[in-house]
Amino acid sequence: MNEIEKAERIQAWKAFLIPTGLFVACLLNAAGIYILYSGNAIGMVFLGLGFAIIIGGIFAFITFQNEHRAQGNWKVVSNDLPEHVIDAEDSEDDDEQIEAVEEAPRTTAGIR
Repeated sequence: MNEIEKAERIQAWKAFLIPTGLFVACLLNAAGIYILYSGNAIGMVFLGLGFAIIIGGIFAFITFQNEHRAQGNWKVVSNDLPEHVIDAEDSEDDDEQIEAVEEAPRTTAGIR
């Protein structure tokens, strides 16, 4: 596995684990507050774990960018691409500007 595939795999795992971890952190914080409200000091452990997961999630979100993808390096899935994909990649029409399409006048018939 080369570096591009490894970076994509890490980014995919981060995309899964960040929201999942933040959900678990919300549950831990809620449990910690409930336990503290009940009079047990062990709720501080739940709050500590919850806040640690939140800080880790923020750090993972900040470092989420895949540097290879940002530089334009993409993983080649297969060399056997269909012809319409190859034609779309090598299209000479890319430099043409899109012409503006005139919209039909809107009517308010039936609206009161």
